[in-house]
Amino acid sequence: MTMGKRIKEARVKEGFTQAQLAELCGLATITIQQYERDKRQPRRDQLEVIAQNLNVTTGYLWGIEDINAKAILDAMKNGDYRTAEDLMDLPVGSIGPVDSEEQEEIEYQLREERHTKELVLNKLRIYFRSKYDKLTDQDYLSIKSLIDTFSQLNEEGQQKAVERVEELTEIPKYKNESSQNQSGEEGTE
Repeated sequence: MTMGKRIKEARVKEGFTQAQLAELCGLATITIQQYERDKRQPRRDQLEVIAQNLNVTTGYLWGIEDINAKAILDAMKNGDYRTAEDLMDLPVGSIGPVDSEEQEEIEYQLREERHTKELVLNKLRIYFRSKYDKLTDQDYLSIKSLIDTFSQLNEEGQQKAVERVEELTEIPKYKNESSQNQSGEEGTE
């Protein structure tokens, strides 16, 4: 599902019209329409405002979290394990409080995971910006989305994804101009 479809799904779930969501977010109705039709993608700050007004996470809008992620997190923070279990279709009693030592370990692991992911993203951003001097923030967001989606795959799925991307580079319709020029220059040598 695309980001636009996820925005629409969350908007409909909350019972908003496009105009109502636009007003809540300080945007024009046409902008929401374009987002939902995937004609445009929101900037990060706009995405955060949209997610907040739709009561979802930006992770959901990016396609890396369930639509109920925010409600699950809120229930867990409030100690409402029954609601969290319902939202995740888990049997009653499967979720319970953790002791402070377990909590510290979980928080440490999450910090490490975030730190590692941020390091990889920053290295990729530096690499791409050094290789392609005109990399925009939108390009960076596309790369981040690609990495986030890629990281959800197992090893076999990641290999298949790489194969598919390599296949796309063989189709002129999907090549950027600099790639087409390079392959054209290689053929003339």
